Amino acid sequence: MNAPKQRGAEREERRSVFDTVFLREPSSWREITIDEFFELPLSERVRHVLERNVAFWRDGVEIDKKEALAVLRKLRAERNER
Repeated sequence: MNAPKQRGAEREERRSVFDTVFLREPSSWREITIDEFFELPLSERVRHVLERNVAFWRDGVEIDKKEALAVLRKLRAERNER
């Protein structure tokens, strides 16, 4: 069974895109890990993106949201092809 290996590989692929996520709260920003971000319900993740209340960072540098989301869509498509 390869499921745990596949999940680990997928997690590493996501980390190559970004390693930290900041979510805008009413009065501040909350820092969460990439794993915590993906543990959020899909509807909550989509809401944060659509409301522009999310920032993606890699190695201490903010990365473009479009870039992060495009790579995530690509990874998702590749995963669906397997």
